[in-house]
Amino acid sequence: MTDSSLLANPVFLIPCVANMFAVIGLFIPFVYIVDRAVALGIQPENAAFLISVIGQCMPACLCLSLVRCLFLCVCLLCVLLYFLL
Repeated sequence: MTDSSLLANPVFLIPCVANMFAVIGLFIPFVYIVDRAVALGIQPENAAFLISVIGQCMPACLCLSLVRCLFLCVCLLCVLLYFLL
């Protein structure tokens, strides 16, 4: 039997929500990038190459972007709330 009272606990719920956003941000672009590139007129062979470019070259650029900084701030806030509650 499962105990659903754990889902009402904010100490458990905050990391779960933070992890949900992290997983969405990590894997969704890789799923749809080839289809989006083909829809924009890029050849399928070159569109598949975008996955390796994103995986190898883009992380350094994304670390410097404002979106990445905001995402890290939200994650840090969630961690702080986790330990304060």
